[in-house]
Amino acid sequence: MLRLARWFWRSWPVLLIIALAIVHVSLVTWLNLHSATTNKLISLVTQIFGGILILYSIDSNIGIIRHQNLFKIFVTYLGEFPLVRKSVVLTTGTADGVAFGMKAKVTVRRNPETIDKKLEYLQEQIDDLKRDLEEKAKELRERLERELAAVRADVSKNRQDLGRIESTIEEVSIGGLKPQIFGVLLMLYGAFSGYVA
Repeated sequence: MLRLARWFWRSWPVLLIIALAIVHVSLVTWLNLHSATTNKLISLVTQIFGGILILYSIDSNIGIIRHQNLFKIFVTYLGEFPLVRKSVVLTTGTADGVAFGMKAKVTVRRNPETIDKKLEYLQEQIDDLKRDLEEKAKELRERLERELAAVRADVSKNRQDLGRIESTIEEVSIGGLKPQIFGVLLMLYGAFSGYVA
């Protein structure tokens, strides 16, 4: 029974229009109110309420997407009126905090005289080159690990952002649908009831 009630309640915009029609007919027939005046009054009230409900739904969708509302958008629009001049303040900044850094490797050449000294000198050069390559490889590995960590963090953040965007799109497309349908039905009912004698 509860499932049946929930199923019916999913179509609440139509159910409320039916209830409104029953109240409308009851006012005219059972309370013997003037039908033309009652019809026009109900027509006016339902059309205004339907329009306000549609505007409210649009406003909530704008709030979800742009984190604004119709009032703020209207105030911003009025503030951008082209005949009102606004003073503009320009500021300049300096790049005092900018620093450049480079690594330089300086080797002093000596001119060994014997073959043993030359071999020893070459071995020192090879050892220096090996140390330099190991340092650069270590720096490169550390930099690569930092970049990978940053990429992983970006991927995780992008997944979270995509999840938020998906839920926002779902909320905008599905969440505000029933109030919009109800607002349109109210406006249609109001337009129709204004012509019923």
